[in-house]
Amino acid sequence: MLKFLKNKPLRFKEGFTLVEMIFTLAVISILASIIVGYSHQSETETNLIRAVNQFVLDIQRAQHLAMLVYEEEQNQTQKVCGWGIYFSDSTSNLFSPLKKYLIFADSCDPSSLKGNQIYDSLEEKKEEREILKGVEISAINIKSLVFVPPEPIVVFNPPLGSNGEAAITFRLTDNPQHNITVFITTAGQIKRQVNF
Repeated sequence: MLKFLKNKPLRFKEGFTLVEMIFTLAVISILASIIVGYSHQSETETNLIRAVNQFVLDIQRAQHLAMLVYEEEQNQTQKVCGWGIYFSDSTSNLFSPLKKYLIFADSCDPSSLKGNQIYDSLEEKKEEREILKGVEISAINIKSLVFVPPEPIVVFNPPLGSNGEAAITFRLTDNPQHNITVFITTAGQIKRQVNF
């Protein structure tokens, strides 16, 4: 048997050594962790952009609903004198981060047929919007805004003056430096400022 082994030259099979395989796995795992981290950051920034876009759409929807108030049926039990967005709830104040906002219909006073242009009862609440995971409203200079038909006129609560703008800042909860501020003018114009 030894004679047989001596006559055959030893050949090494081609392939990877254990060291090469360990090195390759280490490089792949490092690249995978970078990609996963980048994917998570990208997902949270996408949620921020989606939350701001949803908010802007809700503002535009309230504007359009305010313009349609006079076209609604006259036999409603409760007249609507405007539509708005309400930011505070019972557990927060203007300086604490918010996770939701309300869309409401401003009810008319039966005697004057005018609304009080603020959110003041659960009967006025129409929809509650939860902000997407990982996003919050961090700074705001108003409690509510109401679009009063027919133009519609924008009314801020508290009032900001004739040249004032409402500023609502959305930020990532885990990275507050990444934020988007939405500005709303007294004419109802909406603009955004992105800080990434």
